[in-house]
Amino acid sequence: MKIQWTKVTWYSQIIAIILFVGIFFLGMWIGEKSGASICQALGIHTAQTK
Repeated sequence: MKIQWTKVTWYSQIIAIILFVGIFFLGMWIGEKSGASICQALGIHTAQTK
């Protein structure tokens, strides 16, 4: 079976959707954690860091 690199298949679309959503939520989680640690280092108290 020869691989066709330029053909979009249903499983490549599923992988692309999973990666898009996963990277989005990973970025949100990392941003939330780094934002909380920065606020804690600066002594700023928010609802999440109390």
